[in-house]
Amino acid sequence: MKVETIVGGSIQTNCYIIISGNSCSLFDFVPEVEDFIKNRKLKVENVFLTHIHFDHFENLFDFQKRYDFKLYMSQIAYKNINDKSKNLLCSIPKEFYRDVLDVKLDNAEILYDNAVVEWKGKRIVALESPGHSEDSLVYILPDEKIVFSGDTIFYGSIGRTDLPGSSYDDIFKSIKKLFSKISDEFMLYPGHGPFTNVEFEKKHNYFLKSGPFNIEL
Repeated sequence: MKVETIVGGSIQTNCYIIISGNSCSLFDFVPEVEDFIKNRKLKVENVFLTHIHFDHFENLFDFQKRYDFKLYMSQIAYKNINDKSKNLLCSIPKEFYRDVLDVKLDNAEILYDNAVVEWKGKRIVALESPGHSEDSLVYILPDEKIVFSGDTIFYGSIGRTDLPGSSYDDIFKSIKKLFSKISDEFMLYPGHGPFTNVEFEKKHNYFLKSGPFNIEL
């Protein structure tokens, strides 16, 4: 399955698009994705948020004015998405980000651990993945061997754990949990930077060989 990538927003966040016919689902959101959607004449049916740091839903409130879609997130994300101390807007000078106003939750659905969303014959499994943030989810498409990993794991690295609500121990537990459910050939599409795969990260990711992880993978 082809995954389209749009990089944008204030700090170069990855927004991923999967397409079925004239419909699409987004994983995280950046404002620049709207041009892609218009050019391809796509109907947005779902937006899946990996977590609620502002760069992963920047300008989503404005997008909601023009598009009708289902919004998915974790229970903690649902509670805190418009709290500027939780989405980190309180610590960012205004000139460094686009306007982020309150996201509407009318069409939002909470996803719990191992929840499954069926879309166009595809299974999308939500996995609670605290560590980078307490509200983080990763999304597994088991039949396509794809994971949208948010800021939990990157190419050669892991998510920051020096932010409010983050935990160094938890992020390793979440990665271990994720890897226990998928095989080495799964592709990982992170919130920032290039895509990678499980096999490469097991062999080359320094952080997975140190700290509390430090296990045979």
